[in-house]
Amino acid sequence: MADVGQQLGRPKLNIVNTGIYRLDLHYGVVQATNAREKIGAALRLVRDANGFGTLYADTVKAAEETLGALLAAGESATFCHGKLAARERKQNQDLFMAGQRRIMVATNAFGMGIDTSTRATPVS
Repeated sequence: MADVGQQLGRPKLNIVNTGIYRLDLHYGVVQATNAREKIGAALRLVRDANGFGTLYADTVKAAEETLGALLAAGESATFCHGKLAARERKQNQDLFMAGQRRIMVATNAFGMGIDTSTRATPVS
């Protein structure tokens, strides 16, 4: 943090550290050896999960393929990635935050700082 303060020209910053633990955040790793296994694992995770969630993909192509598989399986999902037009990205985020889509498939263009505690209950 000293480096950040120095770069900002503020050597004496008041730093508040509340830790990273969040009761409502769960993460896990599922080993998969190819794209087909990854999509199968994603489908199982979504089907086994209650409520809403975000599936992160490492590439735009993987996000689009995962979304396609979820939609083909009848899941309520949308997606977000950096190549979407700003309007479509906002529409998809709004659908998710309003509870009109249960799953957000995303690259890291989504989710940093999103407060889902204000999110509506998913529509069944």
